[in-house]
Amino acid sequence: MATMTTGLTTIVYGNFTRGYFARIAGGIRVESTNADKWTTDLVSVRFIVRGGGNIVDTNALRKLVMA
Repeated sequence: MATMTTGLTTIVYGNFTRGYFARIAGGIRVESTNADKWTTDLVSVRFIVRGGGNIVDTNALRKLVMA
């Protein structure tokens, strides 16, 4: 855990619906295997998602900076 120092942003708050745009980039990839669980009849499944986002309205969000 980071130490609390002067100038550190600790909390961002506000209207995230208006101020932040999030997206999924490239869809969702699903992979499955039973190679390591062959004797117990188990199947392992994993979901891989790439995402990102941008601040679109700086007036909708505020941040708390340590003094």
